[in-house]
Amino acid sequence: MHSIVTTPGFIIDSRAHAEADKVYYIFTRDLGLVRAVAQGIRLEKSKLRYHMENYSFGTFSLVRGKEIWRLTSAQELTSSQELTSAQKVENNYADKFAGKRDLFARLALLLRRVLHGEEPNRDLFEHLIACAEFLNRTNSTYQNQITESGLQSLESITVLRILHSLGYVGNDLEVREFLPASTAVSVTPSEITPALLDKATPQRIIINKHINKAIQESHL
Repeated sequence: MHSIVTTPGFIIDSRAHAEADKVYYIFTRDLGLVRAVAQGIRLEKSKLRYHMENYSFGTFSLVRGKEIWRLTSAQELTSSQELTSAQKVENNYADKFAGKRDLFARLALLLRRVLHGEEPNRDLFEHLIACAEFLNRTNSTYQNQITESGLQSLESITVLRILHSLGYVGNDLEVREFLPASTAVSVTPSEITPALLDKATPQRIIINKHINKAIQESHL
């Protein structure tokens, strides 16, 4: 009998499967990228479906099957709806919340391109968590909402760090201060702060230049 593995993860994508199932692509901290089937999750009576939105973070319990993992339970940590629901804030913030969901959709698309199979990468996972935690902090009060420019800088820093963790970006002097090991303002290795975004905004063209170069040279 296979044992249950419980690990944090980020839902990259999902597909309908069979009559009432779904197959999820989940980037997990401890297993890497896995495919997992959730049986009966498309049925109205399924409670599990409320914790399995695309682009959400959670803790997932999985059992290895013959060809695919089977999802047994999930506990959502960061909902894409929490990041994007305009109903929870004034109408003026609707576009910003939609922008945050779009950000995670783009990060998910990038992960589909760069991740191959079950190979754990904890540094990469921590970069995603840092991005989500920063957005959750800025959602906590209207006075501290992230600007559109800040959102773009957040995405650039996160993508830069993802590519760096995979070896596609080096420690070039132009971008070194935005990588975890050299970020003096960080309390934890991957933490993103408003001060870091303020530094990144005028340097975003340079950061994106390194990102585009890495993508072109690696044929991603």
